[in-house]
Amino acid sequence: MRTEVVGGRRRLRLLSIVAVANLAAVGLVAAPSQAQGVSLCSGTAEGFTIAGDLAVPAGASCTLINSTVRGNVVVRDDANLSLEGSTVEGNLTVRANGFVGALDSSVGGVTALREAFGVSVEQSELNRVNVNNSGFFFSDGTSHAQVNSNTGQTVIISGWVTGNVRTTLDLLTDIRDTVVTGTLTVDQAELGSVVCRSEVDGNVTVRGSGDLIQLGDSAPVAGCEFNVLGGRLTLADNTAEIRVSDNVIRGNLNCTGNAITPAGSDNRLRGTATGQCADLAPASVAPAFGGAAEMTTESRIAGITRQIEERSAAAIAEAVEAGPADL
Repeated sequence: MRTEVVGGRRRLRLLSIVAVANLAAVGLVAAPSQAQGVSLCSGTAEGFTIAGDLAVPAGASCTLINSTVRGNVVVRDDANLSLEGSTVEGNLTVRANGFVGALDSSVGGVTALREAFGVSVEQSELNRVNVNNSGFFFSDGTSHAQVNSNTGQTVIISGWVTGNVRTTLDLLTDIRDTVVTGTLTVDQAELGSVVCRSEVDGNVTVRGSGDLIQLGDSAPVAGCEFNVLGGRLTLADNTAEIRVSDNVIRGNLNCTGNAITPAGSDNRLRGTATGQCADLAPASVAPAFGGAAEMTTESRIAGITRQIEERSAAAIAEAVEAGPADL
C-alpha cells in the first residue's frame, strides 16, 4: 500500500499490482474457465468473469483485478481478498479474522463483516454494510446505501450514504467530509464520535458514549470545521467531553443526562436549545485528554490506517507468491 496526500489530507491507496501485471504480460495468468459449484481463489487473477459464487479458502489470499463475480463472495477465516476495478454482483461476507481491501470496485449485495479483521474500501460503491463484532470498517471516497455496525470501529471519509448510519458499542465512530441523507446514531461508543465537515439530513443522536464527542470546529481535534445538520441534535447520557461549535442545526439541540455539561459556541440553531445545552458556552478549561490537545482527524484514526497498510501489503504479497489463481 502507498499513501498520498489529496486536498491536504492523508489517503490510503491500494498498491497497483505490478507483479500481477507482469505475470499477465508473460501469459502466466490463466484464462477464465468454467467451474462447477463454488470457485476457490488463491493467488492472482485479472480479467475474469465468474458465473457463480466465489470463496477465498481459509488462510489464503486472493487478488482480483478488473474481474466480475456474478454470485456471492465469501472470505473465509484468516483469509484476504484484494479487489481492484472489480465487481461483486451478490453479497460479500467476511468471516473471522478475514480482510478485504477494495479499490475502484463495487458490491451489489450486502457487505457483511462477521468477526472480521476489517474491511477497507476506496473510491468504490457498496450497497448495505453490516458489521458485527469486527475490527473496523474504513471507507474513503465511497458511496453506500446504509451502514450498520455493532461492536467495531467505523470511519467514513469523503463518502455518501443514501440511508442511515447506525453504530452500537463501536470503539469509535468518525465521519468526515461525508453526506448522510438519513440519520446518524452513535450508541455507546467507547471512544466517542467526531463529526467534521459533513452534512446529515436527518436527526443526529449520540448517547451513552465516552472519551470525546466533537461536532464542528472546536478543540481538541484540530481542523474539524462545521457541519450542516438537517434535523435535531440529541446528546444524552454520555460520559465524554462534548464540544459542539460552528454548526448549522436546523432542528432542536437537546442535551440531557451527560456527565459533563456540553460546551460550544457560534452554532446557527434554527430550533430550540434545551436541557444542558440551553445556555451552551465555550469550554472554560482545557479538555482533559492528556496530549489530545494536539489531536487531528488523521491521528485519531492512525491505529486503523496502520492496520490496513500492514494487512493489505501482506495480503497482496501472499497472493502474488501463490501465483495465478486457478479459476
